[in-house]
Amino acid sequence: VTLHGNEVVLNIHGAGVAAHRPSDGRKIWNFPWGNNFPKVAQPHALEGDKVLITASYNQGSHLI
Repeated sequence: VTLHGNEVVLNIHGAGVAAHRPSDGRKIWNFPWGNNFPKVAQPHALEGDKVLITASYNQGSHLI
């Protein structure tokens, strides 16, 4: 996806969500989101350089 003019790959992992540069895999940013729930939903890039993340049903979400 494109965020702030940069192409990134979004990756949800056990401790949060991170954006990586596709050319070399370098981590650009990380959003800590620690909980004990599996994170099964894919992140969605929205207009205005925002990303919606959610874990699963009834587990809450974040707009970052």
